[in-house]
Amino acid sequence: MKKYSDESAVTWDAWFVNRDNATHAFYLQNGPLTRQDDPRAGWAIGHAVTENGMDWTALPSVLPPRLDPDDPQDFHSKFTGCAVNHDDVCYLFYTMRDRERGNQRIGVAISHDWVQFEPWEGNPVIVNETQPIPVSAGDEGTLIGYENLSQYDWNIVDCRDFIVVKQGEGYVGYWAAAADLGGECPVGVIVMARSRDLLHWDDQRIVYFVDHHGVLEVPDVFEMDGKWVLTCLSGMNYSGRAVTGDAYASNATIVAYADTCDGPFEELIEDNILIAGPVHSGFTCRSVLRNGARYLYYIDRAAGKNGFSLPKELHLIESKLRATYCRALDERLGEPLPLCFDKEQNSFAWRTFGGTHTLENGTLTLTTAPKDYHSVSMPMPQDIATEGSVMLRARLQISGEGGGLFLRTANCPYLVLLEPTHGRVALWRLYSFENVATRCYPLREGGVYEIRCILIDGVIEVYIDDVLLLQCGLPTYPLSHVGFAADRGRLVADHIVIQGMK
Repeated sequence: MKKYSDESAVTWDAWFVNRDNATHAFYLQNGPLTRQDDPRAGWAIGHAVTENGMDWTALPSVLPPRLDPDDPQDFHSKFTGCAVNHDDVCYLFYTMRDRERGNQRIGVAISHDWVQFEPWEGNPVIVNETQPIPVSAGDEGTLIGYENLSQYDWNIVDCRDFIVVKQGEGYVGYWAAAADLGGECPVGVIVMARSRDLLHWDDQRIVYFVDHHGVLEVPDVFEMDGKWVLTCLSGMNYSGRAVTGDAYASNATIVAYADTCDGPFEELIEDNILIAGPVHSGFTCRSVLRNGARYLYYIDRAAGKNGFSLPKELHLIESKLRATYCRALDERLGEPLPLCFDKEQNSFAWRTFGGTHTLENGTLTLTTAPKDYHSVSMPMPQDIATEGSVMLRARLQISGEGGGLFLRTANCPYLVLLEPTHGRVALWRLYSFENVATRCYPLREGGVYEIRCILIDGVIEVYIDDVLLLQCGLPTYPLSHVGFAADRGRLVADHIVIQGMK
């Protein structure tokens, strides 16, 4: 099984829209279109389509950089936007960047055949207001725009990553900006405006802002179970040192909620993560409603090449948005492999063993020495090893420091450990125990947890009780062994299923 990745260019931010029985994806595309006279002009917008949410067909690129090199407002490569199907006409919104310094506005291109797109002659459709505008939480704020940028210690005019939602007879749109809210310095905000024709927008207001000095990107807004949900990207690399309550998450798509589309959108800082991880984890989340269910996609920063993630189902679980395992993937699973954990190891150099294991009636038990760890694994068939696509799931009960999975991929072994003592799920590179990715998770000693792990196209995904927790780049070729491990304690694993993915 393969995820979608542009064959001839780097794949970045993607957004989605339905037409008939298909879902169209538009995405930032960088590579062969780069202009030699100005490397910044290298981004175009790629285009792909799927009928099942997993198998994508590439279509011709749209909106190459410098479509009109004489337009000083739409001069450099395009940045992220969204697409709207209005009476079978595609309105493709994108971030315009001007010749002066890459300052941003929002433009739209229109297509009747969904292949050829023409920028609207009235572009831009949105420019930040620089007079005080309402803040949904109360008071007023001032957006940083073209008329007041020089008054602030800020790099550019932020006005990007538009997302549009149908609401009644019209539309509401949201974008990322920066604003003066009366604090020590400007902060990242999400702004909203209204339109009836998708071309003329008014009534700008700030519906969400961060309480730290940070930048926001790629908002997504939708209604679910009577609640309005906003997601957006931020992190330590966006100048946010207090983005989440998870000390291990340096890069995160965060979630806020509101009673109406007007906001205010508010978050619970200690539980505001949709996906998160180190900087090489997934990023730029966008969702699409298909056949009554909402599916999440993001860009995998794979060990080999960026591409679309596998679809995730979005659900509100105990009033919190969660990305969960997509049941449609079940049809891609091969027959379960027979279990034979015949390789034991806990050292890179010598044939030492840190414990013992038994496999009886499908239940695997590992017991370690008091201050050691122990792993058991089984070899992968050649076809799975070559493709590197496999799913492993089991029910785990952990006593001690931790327990979980053993993976040997690209001649490098890893452990995925649930660690109740530290309240975290961690991906470790053996044998140095160098940390690759970690997330806080409320584990308890002796608790029972369902784990599901997918290795595909240079990416690892780890689900706990079917909720996505870890996702990051990881070499997966060749995939030689998978199994289980215990760390300074005891692991009991049953309901074990290992399957290749077709």
